Amino acid sequence: MKRGGAGTVLLVIFFLLIIVVLLFPNQVEQFLSQFNISLGNGTVNLGQVFQQFINGVQGILNIGNSYQNYSTVVIDLPIFNAEDTFNIGVSSESTFVGPIYSFNGKNLLLSPVIVPTNNNINVNENGNNINFQFSLEYSGGCNNTINSIYIQDPELYMGIYSFNPNEVSSYYNYFGNSNFITYDEINQLYNAITNKPGQSYLIIIQGNQYGLSCEPIGVVQLNPTATVSCSINLNQLESDPQIQSIMNEINSAGNSSLWFGVVKIKVSYNCQ
Repeated sequence: MKRGGAGTVLLVIFFLLIIVVLLFPNQVEQFLSQFNISLGNGTVNLGQVFQQFINGVQGILNIGNSYQNYSTVVIDLPIFNAEDTFNIGVSSESTFVGPIYSFNGKNLLLSPVIVPTNNNINVNENGNNINFQFSLEYSGGCNNTINSIYIQDPELYMGIYSFNPNEVSSYYNYFGNSNFITYDEINQLYNAITNKPGQSYLIIIQGNQYGLSCEPIGVVQLNPTATVSCSINLNQLESDPQIQSIMNEINSAGNSSLWFGVVKIKVSYNCQ
């Protein structure tokens, strides 16, 4: 990826493409169905390939359990205390308050059956642990209520932005050692940093790898709410060979970095 603004644009476009595929699979399939590619002695329709991929993923998710429905929760969060990240004046124990999204995992034309109780999520970083909790509630749509939920396959889509700290020296100690930061505040900082020449990276961590885990707390019921607790271990995350390679590249260039994560969690449920 080229240095400068092009890197930021490509990373943003990539994130937008991921969100489009997650939110509008039917529309993506319809668009791809317009195209055929040559394969061997015949042709293959891209729309059919995409549908087979989606069916395969759903089949894998439904093997071995009776949870045939799910909502998807998407959470944005900064990762402050990763190795060699930019000094923005964040204390060792910081709380981030940002947005949380939910959509129906089966029929995206319907409203989500499981939704966050509000639009905020608290993220606490203490040393090498990133901990966050959010609450879910039943919003209607089943004949009765939901009596159990199951967290499936949390994924972390993580962006790392590398830049020369000498070019953004005015942003040192941006928060003045604050321990409470809102989404609007951190968004201003990321916009300021990513407008400088640099390089962007995207890493996808799947299925409880490297200390990424999410579990319901206590009784796994939505009556009326259920709390889900998640954590990310930075030491384990940084042991990922992809991330080690990126950090080596950043360090060899004398650069600093900002890290940002998008966590996607499938919340399966038994609809009564």
